[in-house]
Amino acid sequence: MFITPVCYGRRLHALLVGLLTLVAATFAVLALSPVAHAASAKSAPPSAKSALPSAKACIKPKTTAGRKACAKRKKALAASAKPGSKKSRKPNTKPAVVKAPVIVKAPTTTPATTPVATAPATPASTPSTPATPSTTSDSAISTTTTRLYSASSPFNTKIPTTPRIASNSSAMVNASLLNYKSSANFANSDDWGISIVNARSSDPQRSVGVFNWGYGGDISAPAVRIPDGAAPTKGSDHHLVVLDGDRELDMWVAEQQTGGSWLAGARAVSSATGNGIAGPISGNAAGFALAAGVIRPEEIKAGRVDHALVFTSPYVRNTFVAPAVHGDGRQSDPNAMPMGTRIQLDPAVDISGLARPQRIMAQALKDYGAYLVDSSGSLAIRGEASVGRASTGGPSDIWSPAGVTDTGLSAIPWSKMRVIAS
Repeated sequence: MFITPVCYGRRLHALLVGLLTLVAATFAVLALSPVAHAASAKSAPPSAKSALPSAKACIKPKTTAGRKACAKRKKALAASAKPGSKKSRKPNTKPAVVKAPVIVKAPTTTPATTPVATAPATPASTPSTPATPSTTSDSAISTTTTRLYSASSPFNTKIPTTPRIASNSSAMVNASLLNYKSSANFANSDDWGISIVNARSSDPQRSVGVFNWGYGGDISAPAVRIPDGAAPTKGSDHHLVVLDGDRELDMWVAEQQTGGSWLAGARAVSSATGNGIAGPISGNAAGFALAAGVIRPEEIKAGRVDHALVFTSPYVRNTFVAPAVHGDGRQSDPNAMPMGTRIQLDPAVDISGLARPQRIMAQALKDYGAYLVDSSGSLAIRGEASVGRASTGGPSDIWSPAGVTDTGLSAIPWSKMRVIAS
């Protein structure tokens, strides 16, 4: 078949037009591919990894849709790497929030032994009546004991009916007593009581030395009979009193050495029939004889304490007053009691509601009062420790037979104390 030049030109033109159309369509498809990819990413579930562009594609996205897709990828990766997630590179260093425990304060109740406020007060002129002697049958604790020191000793002298009261008595009672009355106690334990042993004629005489860090090593002290095995108290003070006839050996931080000799942080020998003052270097801070003012079980069992007591307080002034000859207080507050301060329970206060042992102590506080003897961690009245008698063949518990099983003294009306002017 013969094709004319005109027909050939028309066909060639049509072929070229079709080719150009195909090329244009191809470029259009290539240009729209990022938009289609972004649209598919938008419609895909967030959890599908295929919905997110690759890291390479997000180095420099060229379109708005591409930038949005890459922003979504960044957010998804950040969410998966939050602290505490398994994919997180850094450990969760945020401290856990621990709620403080709720402290339920026990309701304040009036102890059964607290005196009734409306009860009539006992007149000051009413003579004191000893409590009924204990009927406990334990023969190891009798109802009699020899009173130490002379009748003129400050520990054996009653407070007069109308004593002179210190001008800041109320302030001192608040500062050194009332702030600590909730934990007031009878210090008669093997840790914090006073260990007392009686020497026998067959016991060896021992001289007591002083540790090189101790006090009074340059002061000579006579040898005293000390029972073998005599034990001081177990607390840090290691107090020990040895009564050898009319002599009293007092030791602070007492320790028996190999071979039977003794060393102490401080020691003093004084007369057990004297005034009860051992000197500035002794077994306590005030310089009193160590047994002075200490309550013994025979006295509680008998129902009467016929001497002044001694007490300790955490708040003591850095000075001392007679009969003290030394002190270890640290407070400069004029309302802190100085060492040697004598307190008295107001004689008009009704104490009939107190338990028997506390009532006996309270009566002694009315008649003789108590002297501040040492600084300590609590407000306490001192008693004899069982460990001394136990170490020399006596009972291991000297207080239960006397009826003392509760050593708390918070029921004593400390707010009714007053300071006797020195």
